Amino acid sequence: FLSHLAKLECKINADKSSWTVDKAANLSFTLTMNGVKPQAQKVEALLKIKQLKNVKQVCKLLGMVNFYRRMIKKRAHLIESISELTKKGVKFQ
Repeated sequence: FLSHLAKLECKINADKSSWTVDKAANLSFTLTMNGVKPQAQKVEALLKIKQLKNVKQVCKLLGMVNFYRRMIKKRAHLIESISELTKKGVKFQ
């Protein structure tokens, strides 16, 4: 692993690094031996979102969902109806 990083000319600060851990949090992701997953509190925030009242809130939600786009299967299909709310002339109920 270290030799691979050296070939890529990556430098590691040993004081800031953790070794032999099962998982590590980085930005909004959790890195595990099984792959990359979104952090649980970020997913919880998406699930607890209240009713959207304006286009600005819709865009904010779409931005959050698109941040995790690679981890959401059939994302485009799931957000299709929400995306329609960004079109001009669409009224919120």
